Amino acid sequence: MCVFPNINYIDHFSPLQNGPANQLPPSPRGMLTILINRGLVEEDFLAGIHNMNELEAYIFELIDHYPENGVPTERIFHLIEIWGGRTGRGLYCHQPFNWLDVEPLYTGLIDYFRNIEIIDDQTLIHATNAVNTFYNALQNIGYKGMAIAFITKHTRFWMHRNLPENMLPIYDSTFSTNVMRKAGTYYRHLLPYWRGMVAKAEMEDVSLTSLERQLFNHFQLQW
Repeated sequence: MCVFPNINYIDHFSPLQNGPANQLPPSPRGMLTILINRGLVEEDFLAGIHNMNELEAYIFELIDHYPENGVPTERIFHLIEIWGGRTGRGLYCHQPFNWLDVEPLYTGLIDYFRNIEIIDDQTLIHATNAVNTFYNALQNIGYKGMAIAFITKHTRFWMHRNLPENMLPIYDSTFSTNVMRKAGTYYRHLLPYWRGMVAKAEMEDVSLTSLERQLFNHFQLQW
């Protein structure tokens, strides 16, 4: 069951409020450093990007014009990982990262989410199953560092082209703690969480995208 704060919900996609305007916060910068040190991205990988909102907008721009823009899927993958922050470093640190291992699994995941055009109960069920399938496939090939929190960051971004106002929200510790009132993020809570967020968005007459961002900014300000 979802529990929501008593705030004035508005239908507006607000900027992130969890970092300075002139640089990335320490966690994404730390993730970028990990990727550079492992030779997975170049030193100037984020050249011209100064904060989280610019990084988010850049990822949206790439996804909205993918694959026509010719941008490698791996580049977008690493950008989303950097946006998500250093807590996702296990994917790169628990074992040597090989994109050729991850690519076929990831392509299958994003092909599903980037083609979603409507959010209904069947979509929620199928989307939850797709997340679990990807997670289990990663575990089977020995990648232990990418959990539900980071998978839902990827699925959220890849929905932007078709559903910019209703991307299925991220399920990380911010939302598991404050909305689901659960310790830890687990697959079994994902479908109830998504259903609860959809119902709340409909009740407040706001988009899912606006609801997720407003809740995230609200919880960040409480800390």
